[in-house]
Amino acid sequence: SGCSAAAQPTFERGVQLLHSFEFGPAIAAFEATLRADPGCAFAHWGIALSQWGNPFGVGVRPAPQLQKGWDAVQRG
Repeated sequence: SGCSAAAQPTFERGVQLLHSFEFGPAIAAFEATLRADPGCAFAHWGIALSQWGNPFGVGVRPAPQLQKGWDAVQRG
């Protein structure tokens, strides 16, 4: 992932949670990754993708939800 060894376990946990549609806990794991390694850009990607929510959900996402994801992309 390009993250430090100390941050790798929480990053991997975040990816597992993201793929299990557990978006809130995934965001928390990616935030923990950033506390362990502030330079881990992939953690910002994880937050942005988690903010998107269910990729199979139909309809337009609310503006605040999209803004949170966009903010994470910009930090990454």
